[in-house]
Amino acid sequence: MSQAKLSRVDALEQLKAAVAAFVDDAKMALGSVEMETRRVVDRLNREQPFYWLQQIKAGRDEFAEAKASLARKRLQKTDNYIPDTSEEEKAVRRAVAKIENAERKLEAIKVWTRRIEQSWNDYQGPSGQLADVVGGTPARAIADLNRLIKAVDAYLQVQAPTAPLEAGDEPYREAASMARPLTEAPESAAENPSDEAEAKEA
Repeated sequence: MSQAKLSRVDALEQLKAAVAAFVDDAKMALGSVEMETRRVVDRLNREQPFYWLQQIKAGRDEFAEAKASLARKRLQKTDNYIPDTSEEEKAVRRAVAKIENAERKLEAIKVWTRRIEQSWNDYQGPSGQLADVVGGTPARAIADLNRLIKAVDAYLQVQAPTAPLEAGDEPYREAASMARPLTEAPESAAENPSDEAEAKEA
C-alpha cells in the first residue's frame, strides 16, 4: 500500500466547518418538523374533533327546530287552505346536510389522525439517527472530526523523511558500519600477522 501523502489538515478543517453548518441546519430542520407535526396532531386530536362535534350538535338543534316549524306549519292546513311549507322543508334539509357533513369531517379527521401518527412513527426512526449524529455539545460528527484532525496532526509530527539517505550522510555511515559482516577479521589482526604467530610460539 502506498504511503499516505498528508502534508496539512486544511481540508479536514474545511470539512469540519461545512459539517458544523450542516449540523446547525439539521438541528433547526428537525426542531421545525417536530414542532409543526405536534401542532398538526394536536389540532387533529383536539381542536378539529371538538369543532365538528359542536357542528353536529348545532345541526341536530337546527334539525329539531326546523322539524318543529314544519309541523306547526302543517297544522295550519284546512279544507280551504294548504300552507306553503317549502321554506321549512328547506330548513330541515339544510340541518340534515349540516349534520352529515360534520359527521363526514369527523370521520375524515380520525382517518387522517391515524395516517399522520403512522407517518410520524415511520419518520422518527431515521430522524432519530440524524438527531443522534448532530446532537450533543459538540455534535458527535464534529467530535469525530476533531479526533481525526488530532490523529492526522500527530501523524504528521512523527512522519519519517521521505528523501533517501546519501552515501556521505552521517546516518548512512553509521548504518554501514553496523552492517559489517561477522566473518570480517579485526583490523589489527589483519595488519600484523607476525604478532599473532609470535604469540602462539610463546
